[in-house]
Amino acid sequence: MKFTNLLKRVTSSGKFIPYIDGLRFFAIMAVVMSHFNTYYADRVGDLPEIMKPIVSFIFGNSYSGVMLFFGISGFILGMPFINQYAYGGKKIQLGQYFKRRITRLEPPYIIVLTLLFVVNIFFADKGGFSELLPHYLASLFYSHNMIYGGFPVLNPVFWSLEVEIQFYIVAPLFALVFKLSKVGRRIFLIGFLVIWKFIMLRYNPFDFISLYEYIHYFIAGFLAADLYLEYKDKISPKIVFDILCVTATVLMWNGIRPYGADLLYIIVILTLAGSTVYYKRFLSIPLVYIIGGMCYTIYMLHQRVMYLALERFMQGTLIFENVYADFIVRLIFVLTVIGIVSALFFVFVERPTMKREWWKYRNVKKLFFE
Repeated sequence: MKFTNLLKRVTSSGKFIPYIDGLRFFAIMAVVMSHFNTYYADRVGDLPEIMKPIVSFIFGNSYSGVMLFFGISGFILGMPFINQYAYGGKKIQLGQYFKRRITRLEPPYIIVLTLLFVVNIFFADKGGFSELLPHYLASLFYSHNMIYGGFPVLNPVFWSLEVEIQFYIVAPLFALVFKLSKVGRRIFLIGFLVIWKFIMLRYNPFDFISLYEYIHYFIAGFLAADLYLEYKDKISPKIVFDILCVTATVLMWNGIRPYGADLLYIIVILTLAGSTVYYKRFLSIPLVYIIGGMCYTIYMLHQRVMYLALERFMQGTLIFENVYADFIVRLIFVLTVIGIVSALFFVFVERPTMKREWWKYRNVKKLFFE
């Protein structure tokens, strides 16, 4: 088996669409690069003023990356419901739906969370067993945001996974909108996006991070999935779609989102990426879709690995006594370490759980390497 195939996502439907994972590449790279930029400023020092806007532009915005993840989740989860309700496709069994979410997402999450729990007890200064156990249990049940009103102690990026889980739970309910006529459901979805973005967010009843603050991004993915399924076979690839998608990607990457434009970016990218010419080719490059396909693993591991690697091996004075060289060397080093650790975890932990009923496999080779 080719090494690249070992790092390729296994889809539950058996149909692999490279450019979807390519879109995840943009989301995860915006998160990783932005977090590295933040780390450098906090732990090493400020960059020269002339360098800051260039780095900010190239490295992206972590918030935008997470919002794109939310949109993609809505897009992927919405498709089977649209096929069922709007096109008379295969009926979704909710028991299987939730079982798939649990068996696919929980094992990698629990393993990472437990490793971080143990590592922090013995090698970090966040507290001992008794102090960290409540935080561990809160994160284990995706309730740290709610209980503590702040980012999870063991891994701050887990806040978004708690939001994702909340959407997985309510998605089947929201998907009932696809029982409406085409015009009816789109009026509802667009109306929901406008009302939620510009009215409901002003009256957030919760004092902790929750789905309430972000549900419109998932619903943007629902709307994009509805549009995509209707028009994917009716429009041919055109350069104008490349222009629209590239523009939306660049603006979202850099966090330029006036008047709720980030919702429009998500809808444009998810609806039209499959009908582009060169944009789709880029997204379908093996390295791009492989990194995107490992996004769940990379997202869970990158920040802790980044800080551990840099604090452990790269403390001290500037490399070559030059801030530019120091920044680049640290970046290459940390991306390499994250890449190696993530690839190993993906192959031996996450990828096997992508296979249906993976726990029934008796052939280890088939589970891990086929």
